[in-house]
Amino acid sequence: MSWTYDPFLLTTRDRIRLIIGDTDEADQLLSDEEIDASLTIYTDELVTAYMLVQALAARFARRADIAVTGLRENLSQLAMNYRCLAKDLEIRISQHDISQQISVLGIVEGQTTSAFVSAQFDNPVYSVSDEAMHVCDE
Repeated sequence: MSWTYDPFLLTTRDRIRLIIGDTDEADQLLSDEEIDASLTIYTDELVTAYMLVQALAARFARRADIAVTGLRENLSQLAMNYRCLAKDLEIRISQHDISQQISVLGIVEGQTTSAFVSAQFDNPVYSVSDEAMHVCDE
């Protein structure tokens, strides 16, 4: 799979990479093909970035924190950071009039209110503490 990024932001893919923070060739998060496939489904840059960030949060949520002889890697923090980025994107999307029809998000043409609802992506089996839920509020 390929990975490209042009800091001149000439393509939609480059702009999406910038939005989600996937601009470091040494630490690639998503392939060009994954972004392009998502763009064919969602078409809007912000919505595509939101869906990809949700996927990254899910990917990193599967990883455990590691502690070895004084060194600690908090991989769960990556998942929390991507959830916060998703929340920011959700707000940006709701502030724009996205009038394209995107069935997966429930946005219909002409709708001006946000299609996002509180807790729509919550997993009832996975419980997050109140403290963790407000990390993104800071």
